[in-house]
Amino acid sequence: MDPGVHGAMCLVENGEFVAMHDMPTLNITRNKKTRVTLDGYELARLVDDMVKIGIDKAYIEDVGGMPGQAGMFVFGRNVGIITGIIMAHFVPVELVHSQTWMRHMKVPRTTNAKGERTKDGTLLRIKELWPKHCGLFARKKDDGRADAALLALHGWMRQLESSYESQAQANMKAAFEDLYK
Repeated sequence: MDPGVHGAMCLVENGEFVAMHDMPTLNITRNKKTRVTLDGYELARLVDDMVKIGIDKAYIEDVGGMPGQAGMFVFGRNVGIITGIIMAHFVPVELVHSQTWMRHMKVPRTTNAKGERTKDGTLLRIKELWPKHCGLFARKKDDGRADAALLALHGWMRQLESSYESQAQANMKAAFEDLYK
């Protein structure tokens, strides 16, 4: 899950796309200022639906901030709300730093004319991996969907690698025990 207010959640099974939901939000006006905020109630309903389909683990982008970044507080609060809702459904949660999943998923580094990093790399990479679903990632603002999809694939691949490692360890243990009976 990409926990930003423009983020998304993606359900993957065996490396294949199952479902995608944009992060549910509300526009709240206070003191003549309108802000987009996470709709925790709708998120809880969506997670409930996804649990019925079958989720064995949730991967959420871990966030960190720098002093003075007020937006990072909201981002961190969203991670807390999302984590709490998922844990209330008894689904294990793993927080993953963006650098970790981006490196693992081989997301290309893209920059604008000023040399500032852009989100185009995640959009490009998910289209390469899921070309038949590229319509979900057609707009620039679909970068939250791309992040969620790549993070879900990262999690699935980690689980697969872990199961292979466990199987390899079991095979080695059995071979060792056979050797020294």
